Amino acid sequence: MILDNKKRIIIFDFNGTLSSDVFWSTLTTENRDAIQEFLFKENDELVNEWMLGNFSSEDVCKILSHRIHIEYSIVYRSLVDSCNSMRIRPEIMRGIQKLRSYCLVFIVTNNMDCFSRFFVPHKKLRTKFDGIYNSADYGVFKQSDGGLFDILMKDNSSKYENSILVDDSIEVARFFTLRGGSVEIATSGVEYSRHIKNIFQPSLFLYS
Repeated sequence: MILDNKKRIIIFDFNGTLSSDVFWSTLTTENRDAIQEFLFKENDELVNEWMLGNFSSEDVCKILSHRIHIEYSIVYRSLVDSCNSMRIRPEIMRGIQKLRSYCLVFIVTNNMDCFSRFFVPHKKLRTKFDGIYNSADYGVFKQSDGGLFDILMKDNSSKYENSILVDDSIEVARFFTLRGGSVEIATSGVEYSRHIKNIFQPSLFLYS
């Protein structure tokens, strides 16, 4: 059966799926490791609040500056510069542009305000995807009732059954499949390349 292409949707996660680049990549290894330890290992709640838009990048950089004893301007500048230097591999972007001939293509990400404020405009991503849904902009995570996936479906008058998710999170994949969607798990190395090539096959979107 040929599906309605306008309703067919493919959703890409960002971190760990489209890119593996990290924040504060321009700092020394010592300072970057200190941030990773404090922020992502010791203070999950702060990270979650940042991803929900309850803390700004400026707020977090002030906290980090005090914690790791580096000038605020250096911490903040590094965050902005690292966001602007993140990239999506060119072959993936070429594949995504081809996919847009067959379906709507979105980024849905649990991410921070700096993703939307710096990376997205710097790379002109809103011209390269049909929409970008970031948790920090909506105040909800993707894997929750009334979350980003539900918002996307409502915005585009679509259904999970007509959607494919590419994500590296088993938890998110389970959430999506329980609602009727299809999932490709993004993994590293050869497996990742194989999954991406599978996604870029037009027949996946034209027939069921």
